[in-house]
Amino acid sequence: MKRIYLSLIALALLVALPSKTLAQLDDAGDILRGGAHDANLLMSEYLKPFGSGFGAGLNSGWVNSAKPYGKFGFDLRVSASLSFVPDADRSFDITSLALQELEHLGGPTVTPTAFGEEASRARVGKRFFNPETGQDEELFSFDMPEGAGIAFVPSPMAQLTVGLVQQTDLSFRFFPSMRFGDEDGEFRIGMWGLGIKHGLDQWIDYFDAIPVDLSIQLGYTRITMRSDFDVEPDEGPEIANPYPDVHWDGQGLELISDGFTGNLLVGRQFPIITLFAGVGVQRSLTTVTSTGAYPIVTPLEPEEYEPGGPVMRIDSVEEPIDISLQTGTHFQGLAGLRIRLAVVTISASYTLARYNNLNVGVGLSFR
Repeated sequence: MKRIYLSLIALALLVALPSKTLAQLDDAGDILRGGAHDANLLMSEYLKPFGSGFGAGLNSGWVNSAKPYGKFGFDLRVSASLSFVPDADRSFDITSLALQELEHLGGPTVTPTAFGEEASRARVGKRFFNPETGQDEELFSFDMPEGAGIAFVPSPMAQLTVGLVQQTDLSFRFFPSMRFGDEDGEFRIGMWGLGIKHGLDQWIDYFDAIPVDLSIQLGYTRITMRSDFDVEPDEGPEIANPYPDVHWDGQGLELISDGFTGNLLVGRQFPIITLFAGVGVQRSLTTVTSTGAYPIVTPLEPEEYEPGGPVMRIDSVEEPIDISLQTGTHFQGLAGLRIRLAVVTISASYTLARYNNLNVGVGLSFR
């Protein structure tokens, strides 16, 4: 029942999030009980730092120098990045959302996002008039999920860069679609990306007299993910359920995250160390959609109620989750260095943007 939240942060968990994060995530079915509109509002706010932080990670680590490689030179590198979540994106206020079915029932009104604090959370739910007791009662309620307790979003990356003619590099990112299975279903993930860097100083008269390198770089990365999960209807004599079990088959979550960046780079090479810096833009878009049908609980209308019978029923909502976590286009500045030890290189860069990012990599390089 934890599949939605586990799936959405699974990529970050592949790096190094604490194992206790798993125990902090509430049932995915709970947030769907208020229907598609409210579920999308709550999940959009909760997952905001995931979309922005992971998008910043996709846009990092493309370069470790401003100078393109020579013809048929190459660089094979693995890297890890940390995108730092600003304070404003570590929590949100439930009462500021235009919820239609759900309401705040207790606890603080401010609740953590996915990468917020491990703090007390808002309790959300719905009330109804129970004709059996003649009183207003709680139809259902749940606690919003806790944060991971960390203020950064980690992202792994592997990249191959090959030098071509005319001071032009092509970079490739690829992670073949892989499947992981457990008793709750299957999880699949894949990645690809393409980048290019081109030396500009070769086209500028007299630039050879200046001991710096000047280039332009573009990069695009896409990650796709699919996770199966199982959200079952509530049961009890007070609940009428007209749906067979097979109606809930095919439940799953699909995520697509795209990142694009473009940079103007300047740098200088020394015998062992290379320094580089640049300015540019980046943007990212993460979409989260669900497949299948999901059960929600609704109270019976007065004319539907029969004394001694059910007071609520199970309804079905189709494909309720449809979220776009778009960061827009943001300017950025970056600076970094590369240390070369024979064919082994160690690189690091820091990007100043809406989500600041630190990237560290190691690889094999032949000029």
